[in-house]
Amino acid sequence: MPVLSVVFGDSSVSFLFLDSLTDYKFYNFPYIYSHELFISQCTEGNFYAEMLGVVCKALNKDPKNYQIILGGYPETPSMHVDHVSEQPISEIINYGSIYHAVILNNTSLISPSSCFSAFPAKYSNGLSSDEEYKNAKTNYFANLNAFPMYKPGYGVDPTFLIEKDNIVRLFDVSPKNPGMEKDKFILFTGERFLNMEDKDSKSVLLCLDLLKKPGIFQIKIDKNNLYPTMALAQAYDQTYENLILETEFMSLCPLINAPGQSELLIYNENNESKYMELPPDTIFFLPASENNQVSIKIKNQMLGNIEKYIKGGTLGLIVDTRDKSNEKTYTQKYVSKNIREWISVLDKTLCMHRF
Repeated sequence: MPVLSVVFGDSSVSFLFLDSLTDYKFYNFPYIYSHELFISQCTEGNFYAEMLGVVCKALNKDPKNYQIILGGYPETPSMHVDHVSEQPISEIINYGSIYHAVILNNTSLISPSSCFSAFPAKYSNGLSSDEEYKNAKTNYFANLNAFPMYKPGYGVDPTFLIEKDNIVRLFDVSPKNPGMEKDKFILFTGERFLNMEDKDSKSVLLCLDLLKKPGIFQIKIDKNNLYPTMALAQAYDQTYENLILETEFMSLCPLINAPGQSELLIYNENNESKYMELPPDTIFFLPASENNQVSIKIKNQMLGNIEKYIKGGTLGLIVDTRDKSNEKTYTQKYVSKNIREWISVLDKTLCMHRF
């Protein structure tokens, strides 16, 4: 029987109607239930049931023809419809043999190694009476639901640090053993990248900063937030085990994390070479097309000597010589003082590229 996979995010709900491996439709609804906004009109369960009706009408689908499965974080909200399964997204985040997936939403991060929410789970579920969060409870989430097209606010708003990314930026979502997972792509997905705009230097920098371990990483971006709904469907029904494998995601770039002084020798397909000495504390962008394979040789104290063939991406090839794995140095030197500097570097590069 066809499957309808529904994933609840921080500010939107994603629907994936799966009639077969090759026949599916995706819909993202840019609102979630807000207790403060809607409690006088309807319950959470009724709100989502009505939402499903609106989506089905838009896509000309009948929910009775589908097995409905639900996913959310930290848990699945109430939805007054018959469903066969519900599961926390944190349990199926790494479902898929070729991806090390990281979900970034407006106020949460979910990766195979760690999960984080800017607000206590009891608060986001509407169960907290803490005075500290009272203002955010009545204003932030209500406004985010009413005006999802706007960025979170500043000032005393507790999401200020999320907007600046300085809390999330401290996490390391690298594979625990990059050498053992060297053939996996790092896939960034979630509401943060939904309809990712051109020249979105903040999001690109956040991807680079979240990968802290030395090594070589192939970064892809899910601009449609498809992965969570697909992973949920695959976890439920093995019929769809190749669904993620056969889906194309945007190739952002290969990232070489080489902290400190480095030497790089790069060969293109015409066997033309270029040698560079790379100083520490810098981000380098090198031209490399997604369709072309280049050979690199890199010498670095932490990486050793590496020789590898890699393909480029939308942003070419990036070499990052900042020491991101030293938490104290990273926090004081890069986060506290230099965020604007790195964003400026990325802005100049993104001016020459389009997503």
